Amino acid sequence: MSASIPLSDADWARIASLFRFDEARRYGKTPRHPREILNAILWVSTHQKAWTYLPPDMPPARTCYIKCLQWRRDGTLRQVEALLGLRIDFR
Repeated sequence: MSASIPLSDADWARIASLFRFDEARRYGKTPRHPREILNAILWVSTHQKAWTYLPPDMPPARTCYIKCLQWRRDGTLRQVEALLGLRIDFR
């Protein structure tokens, strides 16, 4: 099953607790909300396109790619797959 992009409010409510988001940063660019990044990850997985082809209204490709690697490594994406009943696949 593939996820709808962007995630519905109901789907996000089921997985939001898996993500940490702190808007108050002391330095750097304004952080992107995890929901935006996850939508971009799902877009890449669904369309099987390279990160550089992300639509312009999505967060930067590098940001999404790095978060994807982090979330894969720490098991967050596996939990998202289990809770939403989908498969996040990169070929």
